[in-house]
Amino acid sequence: RIKLPSGHGMWPAFWTYGDPWPTKGEIDILEAWGGRPQEYLTNLFYGPSEGISINTDTDVLQEVGTDVTTSFHLYEMIWSKNSIEIYFDQERIHTYTASDSNNIEHFFGKKHKVVLNTAVGGIFFDDRNSQNYVDNSVMEVDWVKVYKR
Repeated sequence: RIKLPSGHGMWPAFWTYGDPWPTKGEIDILEAWGGRPQEYLTNLFYGPSEGISINTDTDVLQEVGTDVTTSFHLYEMIWSKNSIEIYFDQERIHTYTASDSNNIEHFFGKKHKVVLNTAVGGIFFDDRNSQNYVDNSVMEVDWVKVYKR
């Protein structure tokens, strides 16, 4: 359960990955733009050798129709051998089905680290002028749960 930071320049994320990147995969459950409070991105990365992802067309814009910076929301992922389901507030909003473009079958079951972070600025933004970034913002995390079957 997360309340995302507001304001241009904030780059919050909730993701998992295994080392060495991306040979064990990366799952971006959310990557958001602080100045775009009603949407975020989900994505998958995988590559057979260190440092190079071969996935294509896996970034999906999630337009949720509510401001994710003013209250807490649930961001969930269910990862199985042949799919990764993405949920927002307990509603499934996207399913990645295993294919040659996302390589889910190659990284299923690999150990992943869970990461919650807020970066500031970077290539994720069209306007990279730090003078235009918000001065102060906070990502609040109420809880994180991980289940394994």
